[in-house]
Amino acid sequence: MDPREIHRLRTALRDLVALSTIPAAWVGREPPAIAAGLADVLVGSLHLDFAFVRLCDANGGAVVDVTRGDAWQAFPEWLQRHLAAAGPRRRKEIIQDVGGGRERCGGLVMPIGVNADGGLVAVACDRADFPTETDQLLLSVAANQAATAFQSAGLIHERRRAEDELRRARDELEVKVAARTEELRRTTAELRTILDASPVGIVLVRRDQSVQRCNPAFERLVGWRADEIVGRRIPLEERTEKWWTPLVARLDRGEGFSGREIRIMRKDGSEFDAALACAPFADERGRPAGFVANIEDISDRKRAEEALRRSETYLADAQRLSHTGSWARDVATGQHTHSSEEHSRLFGFDPHTDRPSADDFRARIHPEDRGRVADIVEHAARERRDYEVEYRVVLPDGTMRRIHGVGHPVFSASGDLVQFVGTAMDVTERKRAEEERRAHLWFLEGMDRVNRAIQGTNDLEQMMSDVLDAVLSVFDCDRSWLVYPCDPDAASWKVPMEHTRPEFPGAFAVGLDLPVDPDIATVFRTVRASGSPVRLGPASEHPLPAEAAKRFSIQSMIVMSIHPKGDKPYMLGLHQCSYPRVWTPPEARLFQAIGRRLEDALTSLLMFRNLGESERRLEEAQRISHVGYWERDLATNRYTWSDETYRIFGLRPQERILSFDDVQELVHPADRQMRAAAVADALQDGPRYDVEYRAVRPNGEVRFVRSQGEVVSDESGRPRRVFGTVQDITERKRAEHRLVTQHTVTQILGEAA
Repeated sequence: MDPREIHRLRTALRDLVALSTIPAAWVGREPPAIAAGLADVLVGSLHLDFAFVRLCDANGGAVVDVTRGDAWQAFPEWLQRHLAAAGPRRRKEIIQDVGGGRERCGGLVMPIGVNADGGLVAVACDRADFPTETDQLLLSVAANQAATAFQSAGLIHERRRAEDELRRARDELEVKVAARTEELRRTTAELRTILDASPVGIVLVRRDQSVQRCNPAFERLVGWRADEIVGRRIPLEERTEKWWTPLVARLDRGEGFSGREIRIMRKDGSEFDAALACAPFADERGRPAGFVANIEDISDRKRAEEALRRSETYLADAQRLSHTGSWARDVATGQHTHSSEEHSRLFGFDPHTDRPSADDFRARIHPEDRGRVADIVEHAARERRDYEVEYRVVLPDGTMRRIHGVGHPVFSASGDLVQFVGTAMDVTERKRAEEERRAHLWFLEGMDRVNRAIQGTNDLEQMMSDVLDAVLSVFDCDRSWLVYPCDPDAASWKVPMEHTRPEFPGAFAVGLDLPVDPDIATVFRTVRASGSPVRLGPASEHPLPAEAAKRFSIQSMIVMSIHPKGDKPYMLGLHQCSYPRVWTPPEARLFQAIGRRLEDALTSLLMFRNLGESERRLEEAQRISHVGYWERDLATNRYTWSDETYRIFGLRPQERILSFDDVQELVHPADRQMRAAAVADALQDGPRYDVEYRAVRPNGEVRFVRSQGEVVSDESGRPRRVFGTVQDITERKRAEHRLVTQHTVTQILGEAA
């Protein structure tokens, strides 16, 4: 064998032995030390000029680069170009000359073994035969050993890191377990404190209805101590027992519930209302074992609810009886947040089926009132104050109601106006009563004024004038008048009296006889056929007489016939010329009452006038026949004499009131006893007397009188008054005396003859 070959083999063997010792030195070393050791062996032991070692962690760890040898100055450029062009995965590559301006220098790039993606060894040597197969073999062995060491180091590092992480995780877990244990202990203590302090009864109940555990509140609710009730069934009212089986079935399905109301029996046998909420719980195998129940005594709430229900019932009844509804309206939205049943009824809505909006309520307000109501409400909102308003509501059937509304502002804690609350009261009946009261008061005042006009005078003409003036004022009309006679069969008619406003002068020729034409006759018949006032003009069934309406500017008229006793009927009428007046029923009633009162007054004054005429005729007859009448009141002993009686006794008429003694003084002294006896006999035994006596006048003249009297007694037979007549019979007595004298003279002359 060639000695050089032997030398080369020995050298290769030596180098291989040297490389075989390297792994032992790398045990436990970090990747940088492994890379540096490999580079040192390549340069020092294998006598290479340059070595570059790159170790890469396949798991993404840091890249380790180590360079050795004096060829560094020439290698970097080539190495950088090679690394940039080769990419992350490389194969073994032999470079005949790395260049760089030196003598030939061969190069070899060898990737580092398994799971060292991107790792490589790059060496260079200026030997002429470099790299030989032995060089490649040695370099491959070195690279593989480095890769193995690198992997071992990685595994050791990972194990240590894993052990460290495991240790840290264990420590952290122990801390967390300790903290969790403490938290559970604290939570358990807090939960027990909460359960013990809870005012709500909490109980764990098994599927067989027996108590597993309970808190003090539950003990207080049922009157049982925990040691007395644990293991026993919860005592429930009979009707409550009926839903126990469905409850268990529901809990078996994992379903809870809340809000059920039940009755529970206490230890002393009393019962109370309770609100029940349940949630299921399972045993250690996950099977339904029972439920946790929250039991709250709602007896006070039930009583409060019942009291509230009664209060709401009373309120609803009060609102219904008083026709008052309550409401609340949100200022921001303008919508009602509350509307009581009666409030809905007032506006014609069904509180059980209708859900009216604020616009629906507004639509029911009378169109003429809607704008005014809106203005008042808006003003109250701006001023942030209460408001009151009255308006009309039109119901779907056309019925109209009058509503009195009151609103009150409600403010938030920050002072913002949030809503208005208020009431709406049906004041239709009150308004109707007020209108009736005003109408009645107006009626009484009108009648009083007319009565005062009637009673103010006994003169017929003045009375009619005063009444027409009062009627003109009471009705605030433009003309008041009387027509006579109201007789369609009469030949003529006239207006005895008429009163007018200055701007509407008289329509009739007062006092002038006018012919009864067909139109007037028709009016007379219509008025006399009606038992009440007849309205002519707007909203009435009778039209105005066209010619008269045009001529005298009549726009409305009301008339009625009045029938005084002892005379033909009159027609009383009113004209309204300033506007087309619609005569209301209250006005018609007052007009009719005034007509009837005027009818009575006319009857009385006509009778009074006729009586006056009769008295004047009687007075004239008395004066001519010298007969007077008198009356004596026995209680006062006073006489009432007619004027002629005064004249018979020579006194001025109605000069003074005389007593019995005063009259006796006027009787001739010789006749006084006779007169007194005649009167006394009539008072005692008979109702009448007839006596003649002489009267002595104040001037001394003696007159003969005949007095006849009749006694009037009361129910008991006691005389109360005496009335009678007195006649001056002086002339008769003188005639009788002359006849007697003549007869005597004749008799004497006859006897003498």
